[in-house]
Amino acid sequence: MKIRTKLILIGIIPVVLLLVLAATFLFATSQVERANHKAIVADEIGETLSDLAILTYEHHTYFEERSHEQWVEKHEFLVCQLEDDGALYDTAEEQELVERLRRTSRNLGFLFAQYGPHPTHGQGVRQTAQGKNFHQRITARLLQELAVASPVAVTLHERNYARALALSRQIYLSSILVVGGIAILILAISFLVIRAFTVPVGILNESFARISGGDLSCRIDSAAKDELGVLSRGFDAMAQRLQESNDSLRHLNLELEQRVEERTGELSHANVELRLNEERLAVLLALSQREFATEEELIRYALEDAVRLARSKVGYLHFFNEDQQTLGLFLWSEAVMGFCTATKTPHYPLREAGVWADCVRQRQPVVHNDYPTLAEKKGLPKGHFPLLRHLSVPIFDGEKIVAVLGVGNKEDPYDADDIRQLILYIRSAWEMVRRKRVETLLLESEQRYRTIFNESPDGILLFDVETGKAVEFNEVAHRRLGYTREEFAGLTVADYEVREQSGEIRVHVEAVKRLGRDDFETLHRTKSGEIRNVAVSAQAMTLGEHQYLYVIFRDITELRQAQEALKQYADSLKRSNKELEHFAYVASHDLQEPLRKIGSFTELLARKYQGKLDEKADIYIGYIVDGARRMQVLINDLLAFSRVTTQGKEFAPVDCNALLARVQQDLELALKESSARLSVGELPTVMADAVQLGQVFQNLIGNAIKYRAAGQPPEIGVTVAEQDGDWLFSVRDTGIGIEPRHFERVFQLFQRLHTREEYSGTGIGLALCKKIVERHGGKIWLESAAGKGSTFFFTVPRAPGREDGQQKT
Repeated sequence: MKIRTKLILIGIIPVVLLLVLAATFLFATSQVERANHKAIVADEIGETLSDLAILTYEHHTYFEERSHEQWVEKHEFLVCQLEDDGALYDTAEEQELVERLRRTSRNLGFLFAQYGPHPTHGQGVRQTAQGKNFHQRITARLLQELAVASPVAVTLHERNYARALALSRQIYLSSILVVGGIAILILAISFLVIRAFTVPVGILNESFARISGGDLSCRIDSAAKDELGVLSRGFDAMAQRLQESNDSLRHLNLELEQRVEERTGELSHANVELRLNEERLAVLLALSQREFATEEELIRYALEDAVRLARSKVGYLHFFNEDQQTLGLFLWSEAVMGFCTATKTPHYPLREAGVWADCVRQRQPVVHNDYPTLAEKKGLPKGHFPLLRHLSVPIFDGEKIVAVLGVGNKEDPYDADDIRQLILYIRSAWEMVRRKRVETLLLESEQRYRTIFNESPDGILLFDVETGKAVEFNEVAHRRLGYTREEFAGLTVADYEVREQSGEIRVHVEAVKRLGRDDFETLHRTKSGEIRNVAVSAQAMTLGEHQYLYVIFRDITELRQAQEALKQYADSLKRSNKELEHFAYVASHDLQEPLRKIGSFTELLARKYQGKLDEKADIYIGYIVDGARRMQVLINDLLAFSRVTTQGKEFAPVDCNALLARVQQDLELALKESSARLSVGELPTVMADAVQLGQVFQNLIGNAIKYRAAGQPPEIGVTVAEQDGDWLFSVRDTGIGIEPRHFERVFQLFQRLHTREEYSGTGIGLALCKKIVERHGGKIWLESAAGKGSTFFFTVPRAPGREDGQQKT
């Protein structure tokens, strides 16, 4: 058995015994306390019964109201005791005794209630002989019940008191026995510990003393399976190894002397490297402490330091575009510029570069200590400085090569120290270049922000939400309100806000903080007292530990005034349009009557005097009749044109297939007379005014029939397609066509391309189509060429649009 297991068992046994003892003691103690408590309760019940007996006697003797009330209170107390504490008694005998007490309590209450109301004997009222007799009998019954109940309470008290004493004695005796047992167990455990650990430890101690004295042949040879046995066998193995080590120690001393000599050489090399590191750190420290105006100045200074660190005479730096695989010469060292006359190449493809670009291809430093004898080099351009030795190092930004640093013509060959020096130096220098670039970008960003902030036509403010004051603002912010910068800096929002009071402003600010931003309009009061309309955009933001509102406001007073003027103009225009519409309707209606009379009487005149007057009179009468008819048609067309927006119906779903069927039925006679062939594709259901959309199809198909080529039956096709969220309808024909220069003209009122003798009509049909399509939110156009037919296109939105000045369908 292991020592750990033995110790655990030795420790667990007393702990378990103590826990059992503690649990037993706690349980027995709780039972003693419970028995004592039950005895006390029984004693209190007995006292209450005694008090009731005394009060019964007083009530019988003095027969007063006070004694009556005291008896009732004491009886109620007894009832509460039995109800509240009766549950403590859990044995059957105790429950039976408690139940007897409860019955006695109920009997006492019932008997005492027979007295009736509060007695008045003590107030001078005498009882009758019969009443006294009744009173005595009740009192006797009460005393009898109390005499019977008192022994019951005493019995309860004595039972529990005796039980508490018995349990206490048992606890005392048990404690003595357990303590004695634990003491004996501890003595036994101590003996076992001494036997199990002391003897083996003594043997180990003696063996260690012999080993310390130089007797390396000492062995314990223990067969025990516990940790001490393992330790003994380990001791034997250690002694064996010590003996073996002693033999090899002499050999180690010889090797140590040899290593000391080698280490001395390494320390010399380390001193050289340390000096180089100190030199590099000094250069970096000087580089970090200088201020450079531009990135080029920083790189130039770093390049010269790199040349000095590598003990070289020349150096260069190329930037590398990894995406385009090109090298761009950025900088040569000063020594190069003194005797190099070669032409600089701003961009050099990597695939055409010589061995000096091998560090990019290999993505690691490359050394050429005998450059002139390199067989794979491409040679130097004319005027280039002579290159004897060369070291190039790629500069990485993350995983990406961004530049190449090269040095050359060191007196001694380049070695690993030079490579390490350049790599470490250029990494630190490049970090400074990156920081310089970031500083330059930040400066440019700050300048752009400041320019936008100061040159913005809107007022821009940064408000502290706690103070309500602007901590930063541009010139427009305070000039628009007529304040100087110093005056405006001391104002809060409530000083110039008109629409909201201080409490409302605080509520509004909290809402912006909660929602993140808010766009609203309000009123500001200038320093001179003028009220201005402003549009405000506020956004909550946190800078550090403080919350601010970034606010942009624009003075829209002139805009609101212009909108009000535009609204008044629109209202005036609306009234004018209504008046014009009314005028057109009345004019067309009133013109109809004289035209009908002219036409009627001219036809009567023609029928009566036809052939009786001369030939010119007949021609003139024909002119009058034809003019009256055309005027009546023109008036009807004008009336239909004016009613497109005034009497149009609300948009509703229209099945275009059914609509085209009705149009085809209305044009049936014209189609037959012209031998026209009308083909209609599958059409959709759209939101439209069915009557007006039917007029569009009827006019376009009617024009295709009217303007047909001579001797050729017209072919008409109606199709539809989806285009950018609209339905694109097309009506194609094989008629006479229209020249492109007339495309816009044909959609204007009264614009005709042919004489009335060639083709009839008023020139309103296509203008009517254009107005109907625009009312539906679409547009109409055509494609045509003279003699090659025409195709009219018009769109109807898939989503319902807004009518011109009317309802939204």
